[in-house]
Amino acid sequence: MIDWDQNNTADFVRRVAQNDAKHIFAFELGNELCNHVDPTVYANDILHLRDLVDQHWPGTAAKPLVNGPDCNPISGPWVDQFISNVSGGVLDVFTYHNYVGYGLDPLLAPKMMSSDWNFFNEGPKRAAAFIDGWKRLGAPGGMQLWAGEIAAAWHSGEPGVTNRFISSFWYADALGLLASLNHTGFCRQSLVGGNYGLLNRTTRQPNPDFYVAQLFHDLMGTGVLQISTGGALPKGLRSYAQCNDGTGTKGGDAGTGRATLLFINVSPSITFSLTMPLAMAWRGKEDATTSMADAVGALGRGSPGTKPAGLTLEVYELTAGDGSKEKWEGLDSSTIRLNGDLLDAAIAGPLPRPRKVALGKDRRFRVGPLSIVFVVLPEASIPACANAAL
Repeated sequence: MIDWDQNNTADFVRRVAQNDAKHIFAFELGNELCNHVDPTVYANDILHLRDLVDQHWPGTAAKPLVNGPDCNPISGPWVDQFISNVSGGVLDVFTYHNYVGYGLDPLLAPKMMSSDWNFFNEGPKRAAAFIDGWKRLGAPGGMQLWAGEIAAAWHSGEPGVTNRFISSFWYADALGLLASLNHTGFCRQSLVGGNYGLLNRTTRQPNPDFYVAQLFHDLMGTGVLQISTGGALPKGLRSYAQCNDGTGTKGGDAGTGRATLLFINVSPSITFSLTMPLAMAWRGKEDATTSMADAVGALGRGSPGTKPAGLTLEVYELTAGDGSKEKWEGLDSSTIRLNGDLLDAAIAGPLPRPRKVALGKDRRFRVGPLSIVFVVLPEASIPACANAAL
């Protein structure tokens, strides 16, 4: 059992409120302590922190969030007892840690790129107790769910793997997968530090994952869609779909029904050919597995009296930059290409414009080998994206 000196915390929160009250986003109590603290005791300590925040930020819209417990996987009963005692407005965000691989595993790279998707699926599997407990006990009261610390491998990652393009396949998939599981926060370990930073820890230049984060932020909105290709996706390809809020693309307008597809192809040799349009439906925030039937939008159908939608796509294709062809087909690359152009952080300005792809009569869109592709559908006219409060 760990004793917590509440006086020190009270003094800390008071001083922060006095000196920098407008710039504090959240307070979090503890880090990976669930195996050492009884869930009821931990919940009571969270309640005390909640009281401190309410005391020093009374009635303000800029009140910091109260987050926790940010633990490694633990048993379901611990999670249930903890959440039951901090629901109803005490805890704003339920957070947990999630690492799948081990930084000293010599087989980490091939495990990450296996087309059986075991590595990609392992993260949510390990976090099942957290996700299930939050869904049943936290979500009904408005509590958010975040991955409070997450990377492809613990032990500071693995040099040459978690800071190279090969990591971007796991990262892109994890962003899409956790969004589909109702996560509203993804705290990547790390911005700078270890061998898994978004920035090179020596030069501070972007690693490939940085650009995945930027494109996901700019192109994938807060509304998550259920995508259907008319059958099972072929082995080696994953797909996700979200509303495009229009905030990250030039000329985009929020609430117009735009959407973005994300395709992840881990095959080193296969180009997947998909028929557009793809049917998509709204995933309700209360249940990621339930679609609202009245929100189904078929791309290319449009509204009555309008031209067919989705004929021209805006494509952002990420591929390896400077990697060795002999080593994982270039996946050891420390740089990344967007639509064939090498991204160079030394060149000021926004990312290159998307590649416009006009679909032919067969409506076929192709996803090349070892690529991560964001596809914006500027005329999707999906009702849920146009009308839902995202």
